[in-house]
Amino acid sequence: MEYGYQTPMGAKIYLDFLASRDGRIQQDILYKAIAARLPKQHSLRVFDAACGSGWLAGRLAENFAQISACDSSQSLLAAAAAAWPLLEFKMADIEQPLPYPPAYFDVVILNMAAPDLNNLSAVFINLSYVTKPGGRLIITVPNPELAYPAAVWKRSWLDVLVGRKPKLAKKAPPKSGSLIKREFVPKSLRLNSYYYSLDDYLAAAKSAGFHHKFAQQLRSASDSPNFDLAYRLCRHPLLLLLEFEKSFQ
Repeated sequence: MEYGYQTPMGAKIYLDFLASRDGRIQQDILYKAIAARLPKQHSLRVFDAACGSGWLAGRLAENFAQISACDSSQSLLAAAAAAWPLLEFKMADIEQPLPYPPAYFDVVILNMAAPDLNNLSAVFINLSYVTKPGGRLIITVPNPELAYPAAVWKRSWLDVLVGRKPKLAKKAPPKSGSLIKREFVPKSLRLNSYYYSLDDYLAAAKSAGFHHKFAQQLRSASDSPNFDLAYRLCRHPLLLLLEFEKSFQ
């Protein structure tokens, strides 16, 4: 899997986002939602696939003894290893066969990485291979119906004049699998990603032997006077959690 975070600049932009207020808000919401779906079993084998900076693996390690994580970005793995030296972070591309035994993990988590994947079906098959029968797959993604590019935040010149914040405007979503450009700060940096619909995720999971168990649209419990992620997530569930169970057959 080739994606923008493999470059030192792309990795730095991502790490800067995680350290920002919006990044901290997003991490807190995602962690609480994911942790609420995990069995309270300390010996649970948990796999953080495409772990990025390792922040989720690091937080999960506070409650679970067997945490594994991988990513294909050397820069992000270096940051992860520096932050959590007691965890093992492997260099691995989840679009390729994974360096773990078959039917090994009780829970596999794909956190906010799916839009970076060129071959969604191959990834679900690879994740299924390392998941125990009856084990869980939890994925979090930008809400396909409310996040860019299916919706954008806009305001008119009058809104600007009177100081009103932007409003979310829905658009016709692009074709499934379409290549899109996500803008970051600085605006000159645009990272390639892909648009997938909810049906795309459900179909890829089903073809890999998972059946859908649970879905939750994620919002912020607290508002904000600023046009930050807390403000946006308080008004619209811009994040989505999906949970699947691997078939015994």
